[in-house]
Amino acid sequence: MKNIDKTKKFLENKVTRRKFIQNTAMTSVSIAAVAAVGGHDSRLFSQGQQSWRSQFYDSLDKNPWLYAFKGVSEQKLGPAGLVQISGKIPKGLRGTLYRNGPALHEMGSLRYHHLFDGDGMVQAYHIGNNTVGHLGRIIQTKKFKKEFSAGKRLLDGFGTSVPGAERAYTSSDDLNAANISVLHHHGKFFALWEGGSAYEVDEKTLETVAPYVLGEGLEGFPFGPHPRVEKDGTLWNVGYSLARQGLVLYHIDAQGKMLKWKF
Repeated sequence: MKNIDKTKKFLENKVTRRKFIQNTAMTSVSIAAVAAVGGHDSRLFSQGQQSWRSQFYDSLDKNPWLYAFKGVSEQKLGPAGLVQISGKIPKGLRGTLYRNGPALHEMGSLRYHHLFDGDGMVQAYHIGNNTVGHLGRIIQTKKFKKEFSAGKRLLDGFGTSVPGAERAYTSSDDLNAANISVLHHHGKFFALWEGGSAYEVDEKTLETVAPYVLGEGLEGFPFGPHPRVEKDGTLWNVGYSLARQGLVLYHIDAQGKMLKWKF
């Protein structure tokens, strides 16, 4: 009986742990950042309390991992190269690694409260014969240009309520931060976001070209950041629009021609 009771207790604890892990996995990384800067809900700060921005900087020494979320203060980084390399870069490791992610977390006196809110920056790491070059550019989205011109945040983010934020959105691209991933397809290079258009970017200079229209009637319609590209170059993707209350399934050939899309 003792063995049965122990087994039963073990299984009950295992189920409890599994539920805990599942629930924890659904919690945003921002919870850790909130705990690190004082354990408060970022939306509850009042004018009389220490600002989220100052709390973040006061927490850097105690929580050095937060430096990863400090972000950039410039729109352009590089071109630059490594000053010193220890050892040798493997001969087979040549080419360019492209990365995209939230990079500009502060504007004016406001620091975003969630890491997903930062304006996207595409970065390129050029790996050659014992050399590594770097280039980075903030993506010139409609949202970024509007806010940069004003010198302050004007729109709410994924996890940040902006005081006096504008509410008159014409499309999801008004909020597009283009900060999730990148995609090479049919000779073009794109910065992607969950709820808006793909932004075309020059893959050599990283300068922003324009939002990319995938087909007639799809202007401003979301093009998801996690497409599936088949071996033959065929691309599958989805996009969901709250404004239109619909889901689009994209099917695009290797040359960029829309084979079929369904709303």
